[in-house]
Amino acid sequence: MPDAVADTHALIWYLANDPRLSPLASRYFDECETDGGQIRVPTICAIEIIYL
Repeated sequence: MPDAVADTHALIWYLANDPRLSPLASRYFDECETDGGQIRVPTICAIEIIYL
């Protein structure tokens, strides 16, 4: 499984189990979790989560 880079919305929606996350993105996150793939989170995502 290739690594992926998550954007802020996708990351938050996945962690919150939000239905706004597309089925494809949700499946990819799940597969990375079970197969040991890495989901990279850019620093700007952390800044957006903290300050927005």
